[in-house]
Amino acid sequence: MTEVRPNRVLIIDDVPVNLSLLEGILLERQFEVASFPRGRLALAAMETDPPDLVLLDVVMPEMDGFATCRTLLQDRPDLPVIFMTAVNEAASEIRALQVGGRDFIGKPLNPPVVRARIDLHLRLKAQDAERQRVEKKLRGMTDAAHDAILMMNPQGAISFWNPAATALLGYTADEAIGKNLHDLLAPERYLPAHRAAFPEYQRRGRGIAMGRMVELAARRKDGQEIAVEVSLSAVALDDGW
Repeated sequence: MTEVRPNRVLIIDDVPVNLSLLEGILLERQFEVASFPRGRLALAAMETDPPDLVLLDVVMPEMDGFATCRTLLQDRPDLPVIFMTAVNEAASEIRALQVGGRDFIGKPLNPPVVRARIDLHLRLKAQDAERQRVEKKLRGMTDAAHDAILMMNPQGAISFWNPAATALLGYTADEAIGKNLHDLLAPERYLPAHRAAFPEYQRRGRGIAMGRMVELAARRKDGQEIAVEVSLSAVALDDGW
């Protein structure tokens, strides 16, 4: 059975009372905690024991929070960094976002707010990791498939192209992705019917060929026309089908 490692949170703040307060909040939640009064000290520690989330003060001597954040994210761009600041200025908040910060906590620190912000960003991080895991698994399955698998976005442009599609149709993924699927692959005689039906598909995800196997012709990169069996499915997305 795999042991579940507790989340590790890195605190960087030059004020001892803030470090003590944050350590108490995190330790009562069974988190692993590492605290540092300077950005450079935290950066050195990260090399051997990377955290899951960082709480970072903005105003510090030697190396401020903005410079520390930029350096933290050079090798870990997905690391959630939450700034802590008593400077409630739009310019400061904009700069924090520009260097990669995910959120802000105002000072003086409010423990319920601190807990809520940490829980939110650890949950988002876990969801993103799961999404990447599923995408990696799906890509492995589609890459190994013997059938050509293509996806198009709501505008009709190719958004996915597996190796079997390259073997069948001659185009590499780099050549195909972003191109209009029908303009690239459909014989000229099919295009009027496609252009007439596509608006209905965009609105409702429906078409006469949806949900069944149909025999069609496709045009390869070399211009050769080949017979193909096509199974079409529509998936509802936030921005269309």
